[in-house]
Parts: sequence; structure tokens; C-alpha cells
Amino acid sequence: MEIATQKDFTRMIDLQTIARDRREYLLAELRAAALRARLWQADIDAVGLALKGGLISPDQAVEHLADCGVLCLVGLREGQEAAA
Repeated sequence: MEIATQKDFTRMIDLQTIARDRREYLLAELRAAALRARLWQADIDAVGLALKGGLISPDQAVEHLADCGVLCLVGLREGQEAAA
């Protein structure tokens, strides 16, 4: 039976620290992604309300969605994007 040395303990602690750091980083990225999703939702809602209220035209709505980076989430078929 082998006896663990100080070096073995140090290596184990280093691996645990790396795993903890990776987990914390991923959790931070997930929180940031959730915030981005909420911002996208707010942008989509605002464009929808402006369009519904007649404040912007369909062309302007598509342009605003593209500017916000959410046009890819809208189910426009090819050709409708240019015609909208």
C-alpha cells in the first residue's frame, strides 16, 4: 500500500481548484447568457409593441430586430425578410 506524499495532496488540491474554477466560470457564463436572453426578450417585446401600435412599419421592425441581433429568432421565411 502506497502512502500519499505532500506532492500527491498538492496535486489533488490543484485538480480540485481547477474543477471548482471551471464550474464557477461556467456558472458565470450561464448567468450572463440568461441576462442576454432577457434583453433579447425585451427587445422583441418592444419591437412588437411598436409595430402593433403603428409606431413603426414592418420594414422598420425587421430592421430593428436585425440591429438587436434577434432576427434569427423570428420565423421569417427567406424572401419575407426582404419584403417585410
